[in-house]
Amino acid sequence: MLASSIFKGAAFYYARYQPEYPHELFRSLSEHLFLTRESRILDLGCGTGQIGLGLAPGVGHVDCVDPNRDMLGEADRLSSERGLLNISLIESAAEEMDSGLTGYQGATIASAFHWMDRSLVMETLDRRLLSSGKVAIITRVRDEGVPNDWWNRVWEFVHTWWGGHFPAGPGDKRRELRVDHEAVLRRSAFSSITRSHIPYTVFWTSEKLVQYMYSTSKACPGVLTQRRDEFDERLRSLLHRLSPAHTFIERCHLEILYAGRY
Repeated sequence: MLASSIFKGAAFYYARYQPEYPHELFRSLSEHLFLTRESRILDLGCGTGQIGLGLAPGVGHVDCVDPNRDMLGEADRLSSERGLLNISLIESAAEEMDSGLTGYQGATIASAFHWMDRSLVMETLDRRLLSSGKVAIITRVRDEGVPNDWWNRVWEFVHTWWGGHFPAGPGDKRRELRVDHEAVLRRSAFSSITRSHIPYTVFWTSEKLVQYMYSTSKACPGVLTQRRDEFDERLRSLLHRLSPAHTFIERCHLEILYAGRY
């Protein structure tokens, strides 16, 4: 699959409708990665920069890397709005970063590791991070959708919409991972692993959920193409049936794998 096409047309929606990460995450990252005002950080698969921009005020410099130019454009807009001057935006796949990108105290990968050649990325990070450096793999886990188990019902609808699979860009299908993230880390140089959980809650309206769906690989405009109007109509109908009040609660948690060298 072509990494830059997975989220084709999603950047506008990603920057505006993806839920913000809780403040507890950035405190956790700072503590576990031993970040200081002088630290250099690498944010891989950065999207619109939610992690990198969140860390920037407390570190020396953040290099945000993503293969999608539109995502980086939104990250540039947001960093300018926040007056962040210690951010560099780099258009690249994680596996193909310039060899000059080195000397990092930490690397973060949030909700993007599954799209990467994970073993190759870990080999690359072994050359890029300082000896004390750690990697943080951040995964968002949905625990409960209220009312009516709405989260699972929505993804069942999307799965059925695509004929029993999820897309990965135009014309491609998302592959199932045969090995979980922790197993990949344990086979790498970063095999000393600490696990952290951060619970939080997201409150949605039907309108926000529809716009959020356009930020995902499963329903971004570049994947839906001419079927977007039909998808929109059917999704709104489903959301109305699930919650006539058009309000939804998502209880979830972040699972963070902090991986360092022995």
